[in-house]
Amino acid sequence: MMSLSHDKIVFVPACLLCPVLMANRKNKEALWRRDLLDYLNENDYSMLQLPCPEASFYHPNCGINRKPHGIQYYENLFGFEDHCAKLAYEVKTEIEAFLNKGYSVSAILGIEHSPTCAVNYMYTHQGTKKRRGIFFKYLSDVIDYKRFQIPLVGINRRYPTKTIQALAEIEKDKERYCFGRD
Repeated sequence: MMSLSHDKIVFVPACLLCPVLMANRKNKEALWRRDLLDYLNENDYSMLQLPCPEASFYHPNCGINRKPHGIQYYENLFGFEDHCAKLAYEVKTEIEAFLNKGYSVSAILGIEHSPTCAVNYMYTHQGTKKRRGIFFKYLSDVIDYKRFQIPLVGINRRYPTKTIQALAEIEKDKERYCFGRD
């Protein structure tokens, strides 16, 4: 399906646009965001905010000021995986709406090392492991099931230029991705 617009739509993690959603941190000003946001804006990406499963699971007063927890905490938190599955389904519905109107989605960005939003790597008690966060596992499953050809790109907050390079490669290699349906 041909895109009706030259817009490059990218789904971004909530904490990229609103760093106060990150787990309880002393300094919620996240310097890692600047270069990435500059790149997305300078290259005319339309950004859509993904939900924050961790912040939205709790009552807003608790979710925004939550302590950082690892994957095991969230895996054992009653109802959390169902919450992530529901959010993934909602994102899938939003993607379908754009695709059905002839738009394309260039990428979906996650946050590496996050227990919910990791795309490739996560911190565990055994060190860094190659695995998706809970929400991104459900999101990638629904994307695969629907046969969407949308790349998932992890943001490493220590090296945000790697994400910029990955987006530039995706943009150069448009033939490889149809940015939507198979």
